[in-house]
Amino acid sequence: MLIRLRAPRTDDGAIISLIRKELIPLSQTVHPRDAQTLRTLKKRLRNGSTIVAAKSKTAAPIGFIHYEIVSGIIHIDLLAVHPDYRGFSIGRSLLAAAENDGRRSGCVLSRLFVDEGNEKAHRFYKRCGYTAAGYHAGLKCTEMIKPF
Repeated sequence: MLIRLRAPRTDDGAIISLIRKELIPLSQTVHPRDAQTLRTLKKRLRNGSTIVAAKSKTAAPIGFIHYEIVSGIIHIDLLAVHPDYRGFSIGRSLLAAAENDGRRSGCVLSRLFVDEGNEKAHRFYKRCGYTAAGYHAGLKCTEMIKPF
């Protein structure tokens, strides 16, 4: 498995597909056919950094993580792995790569939000060292943090 930076022209289709199939259905605040959200996904990916997991340098991504570094905090925005490839530590590898980038950039904290009801994600991030920092009712999400 290769972990590499996103190549927008060749990777964005697979990334958008993962978001639509794996992340949006878990959201409590976004409808799968929300045209506004779907239109802004590529723009959202242009802000920050995206790392992908793929079988080779030119293969389509089977997982990805998108994040932004702001004021010493790495904000994990999106993380998804294709269901056929779960259980092989791909998500953990992507998260570690993003956290390492944050540390190199001087970050002291990693921060993310987990949708209400997504217990698999809660358990995953807890195993990766994150703790719940609060619940945001308007977003229907739990904020999780990990100090470095």
